[in-house]
Amino acid sequence: MSVSKGEVRTGHLSILIRYMHTMSETFCLKDIEYTAKLLEKTASIYLR
Repeated sequence: MSVSKGEVRTGHLSILIRYMHTMSETFCLKDIEYTAKLLEKTASIYLR
């Protein structure tokens, strides 16, 4: 997390995807589940 002008908290999360922008674009479902859990925990800390 970082803070920009005016005390606005910003952040960025990415999910790894293979073969992006192709017909065989794939991802791991566990990566999405873990990213959602990470986002939930991070938000609970910073949005108190």
